[in-house]
Amino acid sequence: MVVVLGIDPGSANTGYGVVLSRGGTLAALDGGVIATRPGPLERRLAEIHTRVCDLISKHRPEAVAVEELNDS
Repeated sequence: MVVVLGIDPGSANTGYGVVLSRGGTLAALDGGVIATRPGPLERRLAEIHTRVCDLISKHRPEAVAVEELNDS
């Protein structure tokens, strides 16, 4: 059994999904968007950090995958 946290980064909206893999079966455990309010980037990043830490504490993933952030 493996739990993976996937993150689609963004400073305004950061998407996430938590998946459980057991044998050949996948099950979605959680997912959503961490939406931040307009304001200084450091405040937005602090909010994202807090929420991601909460997800890690709740689901205890064995792995985390982060989508590459493109400049374009």
